Amino acid sequence: MGFPSYLLKLREALHNVPSDWFDNKTGMCDWTGVHCTTPDITNSRNVQGIDLNNKNLTGTIPSGLNDSFFQLTLLNLDGNFLSGPLPSLPTLSPLRDVDLSFNNFNSIPHGFFQGLDRLEFLDLSNNTNLPPWTFPTNLNTSQRLTNLDLSATNLVGPLPDIFDSFPILGLLFLPENNLTGVLPKSFATLRRLQHLDLSDQKGNTKLSGTIQFLSSLPELFDVDLEGNSFEGSILDLPNRTHSLALLLANNRLTGVVPPSLFLGNQGIDRATLDNNSLQGPLPIFNESFTEVIFGGNGFCLNHSGPCDHRVTTLLQVAEAFGYPFRLAQSWRGNNPYQGWNFITCHNNGNIRTVNFTNLNFMGTISPAFQNLTDLYELYLGRNKLSGSIPESLTILQHLKILNVSNNNLSGNHHSQIK
Repeated sequence: MGFPSYLLKLREALHNVPSDWFDNKTGMCDWTGVHCTTPDITNSRNVQGIDLNNKNLTGTIPSGLNDSFFQLTLLNLDGNFLSGPLPSLPTLSPLRDVDLSFNNFNSIPHGFFQGLDRLEFLDLSNNTNLPPWTFPTNLNTSQRLTNLDLSATNLVGPLPDIFDSFPILGLLFLPENNLTGVLPKSFATLRRLQHLDLSDQKGNTKLSGTIQFLSSLPELFDVDLEGNSFEGSILDLPNRTHSLALLLANNRLTGVVPPSLFLGNQGIDRATLDNNSLQGPLPIFNESFTEVIFGGNGFCLNHSGPCDHRVTTLLQVAEAFGYPFRLAQSWRGNNPYQGWNFITCHNNGNIRTVNFTNLNFMGTISPAFQNLTDLYELYLGRNKLSGSIPESLTILQHLKILNVSNNNLSGNHHSQIK
């Protein structure tokens, strides 16, 4: 089928097409939204672009588009009311820009993403009637891809480890889906990424793991991870020459916010940290911030200033374990005597017992334990700790019991010290 036959078929299949599509005196290359090449030596022309965005179109895209356009570079049907399957794309064409967003498409044809080797821009966002589907692994041939927007398209499950196939990707939007699992390692290779959105305001998406990959993405202008289950601490980010919006609200982030993150040269001018389990001193922010939200955390004080020395020590202990969320759930505020799990205090408020038995903790034993000078019992058995036992524990004059059994520790140790 050639393009004239297909355009006639398209005209019959859609409602509300531009009126000049029915003007027999107008050539198809002059129809609204149809862009053709200049005439060749035989006076032949080919369709280079179809741009019918926001035309209030209804109906279904008929089959045959992939067999009718061999020089098509642009297909834009954004902002209509089209239904049925997504149109099969012409894989043999130099297709670069595809925008099918904000429609009512309800199925994805087999092989839709195959052979799009020259694709630079793909936007399928806000096709909320698509059936559950997983991130397309066969999109990895599109190494020229710079913009990928699959927002609110009913994506489900984990993301595949193929992001090293997109060396110049600058925009990745996947919010309001049903994604789960830990981000793949190849996410850290997206060094040209400027705009990242993995958020979910409805609570369906529950991506997890740490956010350490952000430290490998120096070109970011904005990152939105709100509404997920990311854990661990916030790390310092690379220095940058441009501003950064860092949206991390409603996750499971823990630990002490690095002071240099908001006072250094990271360029952050907007941050949402609310409803996590962040701990330690309340961060101090530059005056250049346009928005800062940090409520619903476990900071030791509701104003800037140092924490109680016991809190500081216990957070150093937790840091060596990677700031486990299980600790952060109750390790809130500025007094370990008041409801901090796994901690027992003397009547004077000093810490007597630390019991982390069988909590599946990883990491190392922090030498900060030496600062708990009234410590009497320390139970670390049945975890996954590695490294050696700090010799500084031997200076604790009141320590009577030290249990580090069933770990992966090196060096000599005993289950009890008396």
